[in-house]
Amino acid sequence: MATTRLTITLALAAATLVAAVPASAAKPRLTTGPQPSATPAKALGIWSPTRFDSCPAALHDRYATRGPGGKLYPGWHPPVVRDPATDRRCTFGHEHGRDPRGSDLYRWVARHLGGGIPFGAASEALDAYAAANPGAATRHEDHVGHKIEWQNDVPLLRHTRTGARRPIGVTCDFLTKLHQGSHSADAFANDAHELIYAVRCDDGTRLLTTTFARISLRPRGLSETWASANRLATRAGRRIASWNPSFAVLDPAR
Repeated sequence: MATTRLTITLALAAATLVAAVPASAAKPRLTTGPQPSATPAKALGIWSPTRFDSCPAALHDRYATRGPGGKLYPGWHPPVVRDPATDRRCTFGHEHGRDPRGSDLYRWVARHLGGGIPFGAASEALDAYAAANPGAATRHEDHVGHKIEWQNDVPLLRHTRTGARRPIGVTCDFLTKLHQGSHSADAFANDAHELIYAVRCDDGTRLLTTTFARISLRPRGLSETWASANRLATRAGRRIASWNPSFAVLDPAR
């Protein structure tokens, strides 16, 4: 099947190499009360309930977080919450993966991204780039595809000549946020998806990036593999870092 690929002029919409955050830094919280005065990002407020959803849009938009430039972005929320207006449980009809607050990297990542883990920050940066560079493409993704995954204390392994895997003595924490449109046909038409990738290892390695990653989608029967190869370099072409995460979807909703 032929597909149309969107050309993103600014492949790295925003990328940051970060330094350590003091352990005493206050832990950011999800914003679930009345929102402070702030400019909303374009990604905020785009979700509307369907006939299958019982939570109102106004409640959904209270799960916002500050991001780059102090703007308000949508952020992680549970799929089922209690509506304070009715004191009853209601559903949003979608989920965003694991609660990021369980990650050892959450406070570190949130501090550097403005207060939380924003959904749509790469699109906002790309809009700013396109405004200064007429003709550059922009990319905006739907809300429900944003998924968070993390893992703490992962021992890194290497392959031996016999095919066995052995620890190399380095342990890392990982946190990712990928827009994974496994619920729609968009993934078959566009290969650029927002990826927040964070890693911190006990050998001193630290990387935090927000990019539009080129995703290679590989359907395998009723499952899919979302693979990417990413590289951060200087203007002169010197490589700073590379990361190649792959994500498996065992039951795509489309």
